[in-house]
Amino acid sequence: MVDHLRELVANISTDREKVKAVYQFLQSRTRYVNVALGIGGMQPVDAATVDRVGYGDCKAFSNYMKAMLRAIGIESRYTLVKGGQGEYGFIKDFSVSHFNHVILCVPLNNDTLWLECTRQTDPPGYLGDFTDNRYVLVIREDGGHLDKTPAYSMSQNLMKTRGDIRIDDRGNGNGELFYSTGGIFYTDIDRAARLGPEDQKKWIYSNYSFPNYTIGNYSVRAIVDENPVVEINLGVSLRSFANIAGPRLFVPLNAISSSWGVPPRERTRTQPLVLMFPAVYCDTLYFHLPSGYRPESSLPTSMIESEFGRYSASCSFDGNTLIYVRRLERYSGWFEPEKYNDYFRFFQNIARINSQSVAFVK
Repeated sequence: MVDHLRELVANISTDREKVKAVYQFLQSRTRYVNVALGIGGMQPVDAATVDRVGYGDCKAFSNYMKAMLRAIGIESRYTLVKGGQGEYGFIKDFSVSHFNHVILCVPLNNDTLWLECTRQTDPPGYLGDFTDNRYVLVIREDGGHLDKTPAYSMSQNLMKTRGDIRIDDRGNGNGELFYSTGGIFYTDIDRAARLGPEDQKKWIYSNYSFPNYTIGNYSVRAIVDENPVVEINLGVSLRSFANIAGPRLFVPLNAISSSWGVPPRERTRTQPLVLMFPAVYCDTLYFHLPSGYRPESSLPTSMIESEFGRYSASCSFDGNTLIYVRRLERYSGWFEPEKYNDYFRFFQNIARINSQSVAFVK
């Protein structure tokens, strides 16, 4: 095995790329099985056994990956972490076991690469919301040391929509939609890229609820690197998309945009409001109208700013094309319970704006 690993990386020049090659080798020849052996179930199966049988759990795979990297001259560190969505709490001054999962820390010259060794489809260096932005116990030669895994930034936690919709004189629409999703959100939809064509189509119908639409051509693909994204392209037909009333045509601005709801109203909240990660939603839509229409009144422009985020929306009209741009930046943070009503009103106001249509007249 050692000879095979050295041959695998013989023509790779950087340690970072060598780690990626070995990580992909690990993914290609192992499958996850929980092995609850040892005191408290935290003792890993030895690397030789994992290499022979091809299965193991987080402890076994992290230890196996560590042994393979050592065989090619790269040191790494076994790392304990509390895995789970939203598991960010940590008491540093009290001796208690916070941990239920193991990952691998690989210190490199200019950076640290964190490896989730149990996922067979994630790119090397991607943690997602299961182990991001939290304290971990890194096991080094001189003992355990607290460190913290990377947090995904607002620009990484991106949901972007672009659309080109042609509206005919009966109000029907057809065109192309493009969605790009990355950061924390990648975890939720990357499986769609691995489905077969028919299952992808079913997944799209289940997850994108436009009014009266049918899908024509479509594609779902993952761009896999340390900051992976999933891209979805759709050709759609939208029956009765715009409403026609006499000489007027009403275009719904947000019927095909990314959607987010209003949080539930809580009049007597007692617990703090915790927004765990920042995110940005950005939509750019082009509505191509039939000839002869013009806006009936001034086009809407909106801006809302609060301690929870920032929202903007604007329209412009060029030739026979309505251009709509919308952006929501959602901040992260910890807020007192009495702030929840302000949070609710922030999204309630956004929902009112999102329900707008633009009126055009012949």
